[in-house]
Amino acid sequence: MRIGLTGGGGFIGSAIAAALRAEDHSVKLTDIRGANPGHIRNVLNPEDCALICRGADVVIHCAASHNALITSADPVAMISLNIEGTVNMLNAAASEGVRRFVYLSSGKVYGDASYRPSRESDLPRPKDPYALSKFAGESYLESFQRKHGLECISIRPFSVYGPGQDLRTGYIGMLLEGLLNRTTAHLPGEAGYLRDFVHIGDVARLCSLAATRQLPRLTAINAGSSQATSLGDIAKAVGELAGEKIHTAFRDPSPGTLTRSCGDMGLAYEQLGYQPEIDLKTGLSETIQWFRSRGLTHRAFGA
Repeated sequence: MRIGLTGGGGFIGSAIAAALRAEDHSVKLTDIRGANPGHIRNVLNPEDCALICRGADVVIHCAASHNALITSADPVAMISLNIEGTVNMLNAAASEGVRRFVYLSSGKVYGDASYRPSRESDLPRPKDPYALSKFAGESYLESFQRKHGLECISIRPFSVYGPGQDLRTGYIGMLLEGLLNRTTAHLPGEAGYLRDFVHIGDVARLCSLAATRQLPRLTAINAGSSQATSLGDIAKAVGELAGEKIHTAFRDPSPGTLTRSCGDMGLAYEQLGYQPEIDLKTGLSETIQWFRSRGLTHRAFGA
């Protein structure tokens, strides 16, 4: 299958590309940060979007602004990239005859979860501009699906971690940055805040399935683990697995910080026979070892 992939140089995009190529699919990988001029594509440019989509059976749209430090400094640019870029890609996909469009949304669209894991049928309540931009993208997918017959699937990843992640963002990234640099990890929120941590390998496998398998119906699909872990417990687990004490401190969160986030994975199993395979302990151990083996810190590495 011929697949166009935006944001292919990022943490999630590069993992998806590897998963697809392992299944012998042809992947046209594009990323604005690419070192090869032939790979530099800007989703804010309609002509570039057409080049990405041309000849593709499926497009996976990962390109987005998501780094909290960057989006808070320039929210207008983030909204432009995340919404306008998605609409440009949808227009190009419809014009170029792409059959299926897979969109990387976010588990943040749910806002603070209730007492149970969030289901795709739950009413989204995005709390910050980033989550709102992702939900807006999902709404445009629904519109193009109705108008053009484009098969559209939204994937909603929760707290993705693993080898190659950016150590400047995400709770596990912050903890690893503190571990590797022997500094205090300043975590926004409180020890009791809950997150659904899901390994990058599981997310990439789910995205590959969504792109290439027949689906009973087209919808949004969660990419999580169905397990909620507190920030206090994840800090303790990283320290124990690393064999070192991690110094942590909690700071005041931004207004958009979620107190509880966890995804129900029943629909992914129903639609694709998918279940996450990498448990948290195994995934954390692998991630710690990956960074240690490379001697990397946030000053030497950032997705």
